Amino acid sequence: MFKKLFLSAALISSTTAFAVDIDGTQVTFKVKQVIKDLKLVVIDSNPPVGVKPGKIFLATFPDKSQCPLVYRAANGGLLTFDGSACEKIAQLNDKVVIEPSLAEVVPTTAVMVGSSSPTAITQKDKIAQAEARKNAPAEPEAPRDPNKSFYNGKFGVILSYGSGTNFNFDNSKLNVGALEYEFDPEMKLEDQKIPGIAISYSRMLPNAWGFSGSLYYEFPREMKSFSGYIPGVGSTYSGGHPGSTRFSLALIEANIVWRADHFYTPFGVNVSIPHLSNGGSLHVRPMVGLYGAVGYLLNDNIGAEVFLRGVGIQVKDSNRPDLDFSTGVAASAGVSLRCAF
Repeated sequence: MFKKLFLSAALISSTTAFAVDIDGTQVTFKVKQVIKDLKLVVIDSNPPVGVKPGKIFLATFPDKSQCPLVYRAANGGLLTFDGSACEKIAQLNDKVVIEPSLAEVVPTTAVMVGSSSPTAITQKDKIAQAEARKNAPAEPEAPRDPNKSFYNGKFGVILSYGSGTNFNFDNSKLNVGALEYEFDPEMKLEDQKIPGIAISYSRMLPNAWGFSGSLYYEFPREMKSFSGYIPGVGSTYSGGHPGSTRFSLALIEANIVWRADHFYTPFGVNVSIPHLSNGGSLHVRPMVGLYGAVGYLLNDNIGAEVFLRGVGIQVKDSNRPDLDFSTGVAASAGVSLRCAF
């Protein structure tokens, strides 16, 4: 910036001067420097003279034409003038006569930055500033804080509610000697409306891939029955203690997340941690399942999701080593609310 100003400033040598009588003192004013880009003119006052900011001077050219210069500030004997109203500012030199005009001082309403002298703002300046403010573009929305909510990785709580199916163990087998009989037992639970809660950790940057992990827990439900008809032998298998056995489930879930501004899509796998209380000879073990959802970030701390979840478990009846149960699968669908700490 300063380089540009120095390049645009014209240094002018002094050869002649025109003396003006100011309060009985002969004062000469000589053009020393013209800064065209900023419409500023620096004039040497010899001797230095006190001038009120806003005082209008006249520059008279050899062809007798004139243009006004408005005094702004002083640095010793060097006076700085606003040459915005001077159409021939580029022609100012030491042969131009500079003298105070008979006009009144322009009212002073501001102070020049970097100077202790007040600076006048003309009505034209005020209009231009008001127009500039009116046409100025709106300030851009403040960028979101990357240290908040889901942006840079935060812990949170997930509350969910959905409905699901019973656990189906299709193509399980009864082994009788060299013979195998297939059957499809089912574990029926008391209620298929499933509330749950999870502790989560998420990192979801806008328009990028991220990840989300959670430890999810479903509240215990009564196991109404675990049974299945075996067509090959014409009998029905029944296990556990219906009415007193309770089933609870925890899940460790890990998801990859694609996020596009407010919308995001997590999908991944889960590992079940099932538990039976008062299950008798029945024992349950973990298995892998799937998870997928579509979510929307309501703000920096809250997201809502619609999800589908598939859960797998394995079952073993210690009193029936002849039974080989397939993986039990249950599906659920619902909504969840994700809240960041």
